[in-house]
Amino acid sequence: MPGTAGDPTIDNRPPRPQGTRSLRLIAAFKLLQSLLMIGVALATLNLLRPEVAADVREWVGDMPLDTQQDLARRAVSWMLNLPRGHAETIAAGSLAYGLLFLVEAIGLWRELRWAEWLTVIATSSFVPIEVYEVVHRPHMIKAIVIAVNLLVVWILIRALRRHPEQP
Repeated sequence: MPGTAGDPTIDNRPPRPQGTRSLRLIAAFKLLQSLLMIGVALATLNLLRPEVAADVREWVGDMPLDTQQDLARRAVSWMLNLPRGHAETIAAGSLAYGLLFLVEAIGLWRELRWAEWLTVIATSSFVPIEVYEVVHRPHMIKAIVIAVNLLVVWILIRALRRHPEQP
């Protein structure tokens, strides 16, 4: 019988709490971070292959001189000259952070309370390091990263306070 509690066409779940859109936005941001970190890990591992390193060296050598391209050239040159162990450590660390961000993204998308706590703890734990970096090597992008991370922590703490009884 339509309209009864057993009707599969009726959503009997309680209404979503306010702030779901914020959680979804943060989840999307965390997913993007995850993809970037996993991409860094895979790129770093690929640079360990001699034929890929040779191709990248050639590509960088063919770049026209420009300030932004000089930065890319220096970054790639630095990566190509890393000892194998350092490159593997960077790849492993990037992969670990990428997976952490992926877990956060999935948990936040599914509106799981533990994911909110995990994201607050993980994100706020990086803030002192980021502040140190901005103080010692100021850059606008670093300041923006801190601002975004603080905004994420603030939004999640508000959500956790708003609904403290939820599991």
